[in-house]
Amino acid sequence: MNLRMIRGTRQGTRRWVLPLAAWMIVIGGLSACTVQRGGVPPTAPTRLEESPAGSPVAAVRHMLACDEFAAFMSDPEVRTALETRTLWPEVIAELEKAAAGKQVDQEHAQQLSEQLATAIPALHEGKIAEKNFESSRLAITAIRASERAAERLGRKELGQDVAKTELADLKQAIGDYEEQAKADETRCSST
Repeated sequence: MNLRMIRGTRQGTRRWVLPLAAWMIVIGGLSACTVQRGGVPPTAPTRLEESPAGSPVAAVRHMLACDEFAAFMSDPEVRTALETRTLWPEVIAELEKAAAGKQVDQEHAQQLSEQLATAIPALHEGKIAEKNFESSRLAITAIRASERAAERLGRKELGQDVAKTELADLKQAIGDYEEQAKADETRCSST
């Protein structure tokens, strides 16, 4: 008799576990649809701006309020992090050498990598940078791409073809950031 009860319990459990699991998947999928996407903070303004035609950046961007943009640009940590942009031409020059099959200054590339790596936390973890999501995301992408390329150049990990790809990716990331920064600056200086 005990054996019948155990089998009955197992079969009974099977009868409700599978439908319960299916419902949990459905409910989980539906709740995932209601989660805010895109990393825009819940306190961000709901205004949206379309990107210029042909832009490789997302078709719709979060438009930052001008007071938030001013706070972002005047934050000392952000300002220091964004000063690493002056290193981008040096990384590009080293990548161009590698893409042309020329000798790269490995020591200089490693120094560039170390300098760029220090900028990322200020943009990634700062409270003000968090509010300026699009600009800080694009700056982080460009700084990370340049830091990664410089690091790989310093370790002599880039062949000629890979260097060409890294160079194109870096130029694209820098262009995306500069486009966003210029748009924010133009919009906010005209108000």
